[in-house]
Amino acid sequence: LKSSRLIFTSCAKYLGVSISSGLTDDCDISRQMHGFYVRCNYLVRNFMPCTDAAKCSRFTSFCANIYAGHCWVNFKQSSLSKITVASNNSFRCFLSYPRYCRASLMFVSSQVLSFPELLWKCIFNFRQRLLYSTNALIQNIVACFYSSFAWRHWNRGLYSRFYDNLILI
Repeated sequence: LKSSRLIFTSCAKYLGVSISSGLTDDCDISRQMHGFYVRCNYLVRNFMPCTDAAKCSRFTSFCANIYAGHCWVNFKQSSLSKITVASNNSFRCFLSYPRYCRASLMFVSSQVLSFPELLWKCIFNFRQRLLYSTNALIQNIVACFYSSFAWRHWNRGLYSRFYDNLILI
């Protein structure tokens, strides 16, 4: 372009979602993990003297949105583990649980959804909105989408792991 050099980057942000040059979602998962820690630090600084019920309410409203989490299809398992640990540590810090306290016990006793449950809910709700949309354009896109990798990924993530976890409990 008129003798100017183009700058290449490995990760760019578009509409609030990080897109990497390798088309993996690890960069966006890292962004979301950073957001968990930032929001939790804000909660700890401003709402520490509140009751546990108020803290749970604040944690749910501040940390429960996983923007574009339903689009995560190509990622390393370690990235998902890191964001799960970030969610667990944030909740543990905010509610002053000891480090040895099990995450499942914390979330169940506080009646708050854990990160895997939040991600499952995000994917399920997005999938349901697509399936039951009355928009003709979305219906045509969904009809072509049934055989795609993302659809198989969603079904595998929604049903196989969820029911496997139910059986183990």
